[in-house]
Amino acid sequence: MILLVTLGFPPLVGGIGTDSYLLAKYSSEKIVVLAPNCRGVENFDEAQRFKTIRMKFIDVQVFYRTGARSSLVDTLMLALVGVYVLLYTVKLKPWKLYFSHWTLSFLTVPFLRLLKIPYYFAAHGTEVKKPLESRFYRALLFFCAKYVRKIICLGYHQKVTLMKAGIPLSKLNAVNEGTDLELFKPDVDSSKVAQRYNLINKKVILTTGRLVKRKGHDMVIKSLPRVLEHVPNAVYLIVGNGMERENLEALVKELNLKEKVIFAGYVPKRDLPKFYNACDVFIMASREVDGDIEGFGIVYLEANACGKPVIAGKSGGTAAAVRHGVNGFLVNPVNVEEIADQIVLLLTNRKLAEEMGKKGRQLVKSKFNYALIAREIQDIMD
Repeated sequence: MILLVTLGFPPLVGGIGTDSYLLAKYSSEKIVVLAPNCRGVENFDEAQRFKTIRMKFIDVQVFYRTGARSSLVDTLMLALVGVYVLLYTVKLKPWKLYFSHWTLSFLTVPFLRLLKIPYYFAAHGTEVKKPLESRFYRALLFFCAKYVRKIICLGYHQKVTLMKAGIPLSKLNAVNEGTDLELFKPDVDSSKVAQRYNLINKKVILTTGRLVKRKGHDMVIKSLPRVLEHVPNAVYLIVGNGMERENLEALVKELNLKEKVIFAGYVPKRDLPKFYNACDVFIMASREVDGDIEGFGIVYLEANACGKPVIAGKSGGTAAAVRHGVNGFLVNPVNVEEIADQIVLLLTNRKLAEEMGKKGRQLVKSKFNYALIAREIQDIMD
């Protein structure tokens, strides 16, 4: 049995949570998930075929509410995670532990070594790149990496980052990120989404994800005046919440785009396919901000799986998900004109958009199907 420890897990939305969930869903080996508590977990957990243990004293929505995050909060939360890991390792006696984030492991390393239980952790992006800039956190990362059996790099970009930092190549295994083809597919009925947000007879540009600066919502909004010159019926639909919402709303007001930008707020994962199917083009113009990067970008795969063309910021590991000119376009994430021109091209050239959407779906089926990736991760841990 594998004990999977994560601070990101549905119904909370996020890349690490999605990856952890899909590994648990498609694992052929028994997995028990140790995850944070949040609203709505009871109905979600009951619907799964694997067992999820909720850390009742760790509610990420409380710990990470706007303005609450600090070093003290992070330290307290990691200490609580360490207690939970020790408790359930003793209680469940797993064969191995898999941490979705390296910091979740360092408090328990001596204990796991004492019990001779192998552990593994994932590398997604920012959480392994940013610590390398600090002597203290770099030392902690190397301490965890010294005793880890394998580091599962979710993308080649992460493997290169750690290899250049000095982590032994023998510890590093790169696999693709992936998505759930059972959930994300074309021809999902999106009529209710179109009616609710008044999208009928509109050209819809969509972004899904947390509202944080590196996701590039601001650059898409800044590109809209240029887009609207060529596509007057275009609208920008933003799905997700986050600390940047107030700034984005202010930018929309400043540019007089209130009728053209729609903030849909939080949408449960199960409903996201309706939003992807309601759009004409998906965009996330990710860029690096203060060391925070897009390690891969699962949302590009989700949109492609629904048969939609995508536009990605040329930053971090996005090139692993988006092949320029095949399933979408890579753009300079701080060049408003370039962003606008690629949006206009896909909104006005229906044949090109459909071809890219179809190729994107084929690419996801062949390379980014998480049912296959879960087996690959298990093979590495075996």
